[in-house]
Amino acid sequence: MRVPAVRGIGPPRVTFVVTGHDCGDEDLACGRYLEALLRGEAPDPGPYLDRVRGSAEARAMTPDRYPTIEADLDICTRLDAFPFAMRVHKEAGRPVLRVV
Repeated sequence: MRVPAVRGIGPPRVTFVVTGHDCGDEDLACGRYLEALLRGEAPDPGPYLDRVRGSAEARAMTPDRYPTIEADLDICTRLDAFPFAMRVHKEAGRPVLRVV
């Protein structure tokens, strides 16, 4: 997440959206890490990333069923992988993400 971009927008509230079926520990770990960054803290990302990799959801995706799971986890746990943030706007009554 691009914390400076979010701070530059100055939103009164930031909402983290879970995109899966259930809110698993990996979603909570990511949300807590991002929350700490937005509060101006400098959290060690290691424990949060360990929670993502060790979550029940990640453990359920075994290599025999999901051959790319290790590569997928590597991509999902990259920090500052993108030089932008996404902001939600409503268009025709629907939420649409746009790069900020």
